[in-house]
Amino acid sequence: MKLQFLCPTHRQQLSTNPSYALSCWQNGVDTARSLIDVGHWHEALTHIGCAFESAEIIMTSGAIPRHQACDIFASTAVKLADLLIKVGKRQQAQLVYSLTIVRLKKEQYKYSDCRELVEQLSHEIEERSQRVIDLANHQTSPDRQTATLH
Repeated sequence: MKLQFLCPTHRQQLSTNPSYALSCWQNGVDTARSLIDVGHWHEALTHIGCAFESAEIIMTSGAIPRHQACDIFASTAVKLADLLIKVGKRQQAQLVYSLTIVRLKKEQYKYSDCRELVEQLSHEIEERSQRVIDLANHQTSPDRQTATLH
């Protein structure tokens, strides 16, 4: 399963114009936040998803300092995963966490100057991912089901 929010044409436009990608990232985050504030979670998914892909393009482009790019990529991933969990799509949230960790590790291997930051961000995301797994296991455990039947 692969998450895709940008159409190929838009992805290409952002890839060739990093400043436009940065603008689209900010717009996506802001729009998603506004939609979340009024409880429109499903509509917000599209916008934060586009922001997530835009953040990855920004990180690849080198248009902003690497530390900043890694940070916005990770924070956008967390926002996307949180929203996916909110709408009941835990498996997709787990995928976002996994893809984010893999992508950050690639940055770590390519650029040693962001090693510490990537380790910190990866650790935080792995902890979030584990909490989602623990929550899912807790909600489906036989002891929990038995307790609710009595």
